[in-house]
Amino acid sequence: MKTLPPLRRDLQAVATGEPVVALGTFDGVHLGHRALIARTVAIAKERNLDWLPVAFFPPPKTLLAGQPFLSSEAEKHQLLSEAGAAAGLAPAEVVIVPFDARFASTPAQRFVELLAELRCVTLVVGEDFRFGRHRQGVPRDLQSAGAELEVLPLVKLGDEVVKSSSIREALDAGEVERAAELLGAPYRVIGQVVSGHRRGRTIGVPTANLALDPRKALTTGVFAVTAELPDGSRRGGMANLGPRPSFDDPTMSLEVHLFDWSGDLYGAELSVNVHSRLRGQRRFQDLAALREQLHADAAAARARLGLPPA
Repeated sequence: MKTLPPLRRDLQAVATGEPVVALGTFDGVHLGHRALIARTVAIAKERNLDWLPVAFFPPPKTLLAGQPFLSSEAEKHQLLSEAGAAAGLAPAEVVIVPFDARFASTPAQRFVELLAELRCVTLVVGEDFRFGRHRQGVPRDLQSAGAELEVLPLVKLGDEVVKSSSIREALDAGEVERAAELLGAPYRVIGQVVSGHRRGRTIGVPTANLALDPRKALTTGVFAVTAELPDGSRRGGMANLGPRPSFDDPTMSLEVHLFDWSGDLYGAELSVNVHSRLRGQRRFQDLAALREQLHADAAAARARLGLPPA
């Protein structure tokens, strides 16, 4: 895995002095978030300053309304760092504040006071940003933090406003390509490889099984994917996302088969990008039928990813 900027979970632990701050929930780090980050980076470069994303996990709607999230803390750390680098400047640090019941009860003015302690030069937020207990704080309230304030309009793709909720809806419908359009990148899943039932080995399709947070927004099916391995290399592959209907196993899981690779990944962290949906899940009468379909899936995944045939 690539080296990432330090992760801070407390605003008072930030070491960067006088930064330009991008403030938001950043769930998914979608096109709207990337536009906000690009503007923050532009200001930082103009003034020869560092920039700092200040985000939250889980998103308020996950804690308060039980909605799934698009990006875990690890995924958000990685995506924010990459978005900054793509805009021309990696962040000095990444702040992801734990959004728990205690933090949710923080008065809006107290949050502004915490931001003021950062001594930031400029604050960049989206027009829909809300903060503080009962979401009482609005962007103009941030002016008392002592920094210049830039409030950016929402980003549209065609006639549609880019929102995390729209991406969740696309994923729920199995439309991972549409989700990728709104995200500006393939949907990402990061998880630790854990020991599974090893059934894939018996049919010539070994898989790495990822442990996932049950609150993670997922969709079911078989997908063409790419994965970043612990040594930093990337491999194409295919993945089954969801339960295992052929084995009467209802547990949601992500099983990744990497093409042209063998080795032991147990305990390692794997970063998987979901590129294209190949088919829905189905139950097979026997292992021979399952094996035949998986080989067809592998050929289709290679074609979608632009890889040569096996």
